[in-house]
Amino acid sequence: MMQKNYVNHEGWQLTFSMIDSKHAEIVKGEPVRKLFSLSSRSANTLLIPREIKGHTVTKIGEEAFRLPPDKTPCEVIFPDTVEYIGKKAFASCRNLRSVVLPLSLKEIGDHAFRQCVDLKTVSVSQDVSGKTNVQALKIREGAFFGCSALTSFDLHSIISIDDNGFYKCRALEDIFFFEEVIKIADNAFYGCSSLVIHCPENSYTAKYAVQHNISCQYYALEKNEDIRPTENTISRTEATENIRPMEDTISRTETPSDIELPEIPEDNKCTQKVIASSYKKTTIRTLYPLSQKELSLFIK
Repeated sequence: MMQKNYVNHEGWQLTFSMIDSKHAEIVKGEPVRKLFSLSSRSANTLLIPREIKGHTVTKIGEEAFRLPPDKTPCEVIFPDTVEYIGKKAFASCRNLRSVVLPLSLKEIGDHAFRQCVDLKTVSVSQDVSGKTNVQALKIREGAFFGCSALTSFDLHSIISIDDNGFYKCRALEDIFFFEEVIKIADNAFYGCSSLVIHCPENSYTAKYAVQHNISCQYYALEKNEDIRPTENTISRTEATENIRPMEDTISRTETPSDIELPEIPEDNKCTQKVIASSYKKTTIRTLYPLSQKELSLFIK
């Protein structure tokens, strides 16, 4: 298949191949000059074009942007035409901090963003209606392997995550799922010690969270409406059946002086359960029955 070079207006040289008469795949890309020598925003932002020479860009090829540190973009923004991001397409892009994915995306390939250690946010672009949910997205093996700085992954319609999809993403706090999930590998979130999964109650993902000892926050979802958290939660440590959650909640911004400790007998052996629920900018913690002494130590 013949390949042609193309330099877009943002200063990136892109090598592409034609998939068919209408569609193109970017197989290689690099900046015309070293990024640190350029001061404009465009120099540090890679804007993937919608079209190249009249061909719609639908795929990013294997290792297409696997670049040396001085050539790595800080931000990548995909157009609403890209459906596939290939194997190791952005692997080891150590300066990459932000990725904006399109609604059209169907698959993030094996190790596509592996070891992007500065990557902090992965979000999705909005269309004209304000819709912000990628459709039926598959995350392949090791796609975000070792992205230790990743804190936000704002994509909802994930249907599958393969082995080590988010391996040791230690900073990842929240990830949202709809009911359509069909598969999450046992080790998909290995080492994600801060993670809270948000999903519908009684869904496949909720059961997965319980089985794999991951904190979970349920939400209610109405058609064409945003996700709304509910009061039902589960945590990493399952309590006995006779334990009921206390009604009082404590925000992270409250001080110990605002907290009234309940009168709980010292012989109460209930298990401590702390649920960190984060939706948008609202964060709550729910305490389950503990002894007076344990509560005092926890609040300190």
